[in-house]
Amino acid sequence: IEDLQPFPIGPSTIAALWEGREPDSLAVIDGDTTVTTRALRDECDRVTRCLVEMDVRGEPVAWLLDDDLAGIIAFIATLQAAAVWVGLTPRATDAERQHVLDAAKPAAAASATEGLDAEARIGTPLALSTLNIMVLGPLTALACGGAAVLMSHTDAAGFAADVAEHGVTRALVVPTIVHDLVRSALDPAAL
Repeated sequence: IEDLQPFPIGPSTIAALWEGREPDSLAVIDGDTTVTTRALRDECDRVTRCLVEMDVRGEPVAWLLDDDLAGIIAFIATLQAAAVWVGLTPRATDAERQHVLDAAKPAAAASATEGLDAEARIGTPLALSTLNIMVLGPLTALACGGAAVLMSHTDAAGFAADVAEHGVTRALVVPTIVHDLVRSALDPAAL
């Protein structure tokens, strides 16, 4: 029992996340946009400074963002500012978002990296406003030295095209995506 480690395994701070990456390494693929670790860190630091100026330390900060690069930046910057990230998805209804806001009362990390390395390209076609998707997708990719791939398709053909185009090595999916992939006429070798 002494040899067991808690899941997830990886850096316990955002600073440790950056320390394990080469500045010019590929960090995020978001459609046609690619971002290096240096560029991502610079942008996260810029947003962090804005949050620090707003004096949100220890406060919930709510973000309504699409599933894109801005969501990753918002999440990391919120943590760097010692605030509490509250993700809101545009896919939710106004009432659902309001329920989260009412509960969080906003003022407006660990990652599983075992078996992953700098060659990892972790695809995320799911909502980044869900904490475990943010941690197991983009943050895990960054923590292991790999790249986060923000996938824009959840249908079988589009998902397979994103995998092929961006060299996705691992992806976070839900059973409906798996079901559609299994039922499709796609060659499994393409995935």
